[in-house]
Amino acid sequence: MSFIANDARGVDYCLCRYGASKIDFRGPKARLDSRYIALLGGGETFGRNVSKPFAAQLQVTLNTPCVNFGVMNAGLDLFLKAPEVLGIAERAEAVVLQILGAQNMSNRYYAVHPRRNDRFLRASDVLMDMYPDLDFTEFHYNKHLLERLHSKGRDRFSLVRSELSKAWVARMKHMLSLFPCPVILLWLAPHRPDAWIPDDFRMDPLFVGRPMIEELTNHKTHLVEVQMPVTYLKNQYAGGWFGGAASLQAEDLNAVATHKMISDQLSQVLQTVF
Repeated sequence: MSFIANDARGVDYCLCRYGASKIDFRGPKARLDSRYIALLGGGETFGRNVSKPFAAQLQVTLNTPCVNFGVMNAGLDLFLKAPEVLGIAERAEAVVLQILGAQNMSNRYYAVHPRRNDRFLRASDVLMDMYPDLDFTEFHYNKHLLERLHSKGRDRFSLVRSELSKAWVARMKHMLSLFPCPVILLWLAPHRPDAWIPDDFRMDPLFVGRPMIEELTNHKTHLVEVQMPVTYLKNQYAGGWFGGAASLQAEDLNAVATHKMISDQLSQVLQTVF
């Protein structure tokens, strides 16, 4: 899986691979011959457009190698189908697992791309029978598909959403069972999990709320909730910058402050668990 080596601002992501995995992760490549922390997640963990993401800051604060396994638009399927990555995470002193949305997973209604999990591949016979009035060949992204399904009525869509929620909880439980070390569940969003509105497509991580997270908590699992500024998230996914040097500087400062906030909160917990 490839990703741009540099962004519009000249940030060098030092892309690297681990083992036989074909997924490009953010570097520099971490050493695995001593104790380390593994961080699995999406674009926020990867740190798009950020010169020093929170994984790199944690490495300095804790004086411990931090392996950044963040991938843009990742879903749980990407990691569950990457045995090399899971193997490295299993041997870590601690795992930070960003809470990802429930939409980017294959399920009994539709299949997603195995590495670019935000990409819709095909609808199942069950979904096509539920929505005979839709032409599924027009959809390329899961979110677009789900928005269209929702527009067709809440009764049918509630079945799809329920399936995604159940699949998400089951897959999260399976992933957590693989890690013998302490696991930090990392919530990154402008809102708290309690504020979740089931059918609001603006509330990433999509379809995930407090009740689902509470099903995952046990003696080795810790939850860190970080309310990220809306302005930071908008800048990360806008795809370009149009405000001149002053605007770019403001966005960069916003990103630095946001990732430091995440690093600070994670370090407080990590220092107590290993």
